[in-house]
Amino acid sequence: MFPHPTPSMGSMGVFPNGVNGCEWGGGTPHPIQPHPTPPPLDGVGEHPTIKELKQLHIRNGTLLFSADASAMYTNIDTMLGITSISHLIDLYKDRLPHNFPKELFIGVLTTIMKNNIFSFGDTYWLQTSGTAMGTPSACAYTMISFGYYENTTILTTYHANLLYYKRYIDDILGVWLPSTHDNTTTWNSFKQQLNNWGTLAWVIQEP
Repeated sequence: MFPHPTPSMGSMGVFPNGVNGCEWGGGTPHPIQPHPTPPPLDGVGEHPTIKELKQLHIRNGTLLFSADASAMYTNIDTMLGITSISHLIDLYKDRLPHNFPKELFIGVLTTIMKNNIFSFGDTYWLQTSGTAMGTPSACAYTMISFGYYENTTILTTYHANLLYYKRYIDDILGVWLPSTHDNTTTWNSFKQQLNNWGTLAWVIQEP
């Protein structure tokens, strides 16, 4: 980051019709299912995630794990994130309006992510890497860009081992089914793959 003489601010949504959420859940590959707020408690005060976990058929040796992203917003490589959004639009183009302006959308997104200026005291700074902090698109951009990698790589590669997988912004909760032949190798491969998306790093709690 470096000082900038004049301030400016950009904003944008991520998808039409108000889709601008911050949750990505799943146990098998599936399309985007964002939610604007964390799921509410049910009538008896139980979080939906707890209910989902209780419904799983757990076998001996099944392991619970969690992971936390290290400064997720600032560690998403700008061009990788934008490219992921572009690929996602291509992947799900049949679910978007036929006249969805992809070129314009990606152009505006690029402008916001590369030209974010914020104030610190009486100075102004141009952000040169990471998600454009403070913009309305930041949360959804962060969630969806990494979510594309999750759905096309993580969940497809390790679907046999991930009995349950849910992420809320920068926190992951999962249930791991050990491989019958060599679980250590598969588990280590999963951890390496999770940390193989640009500069974003995940701190994984060993099960």
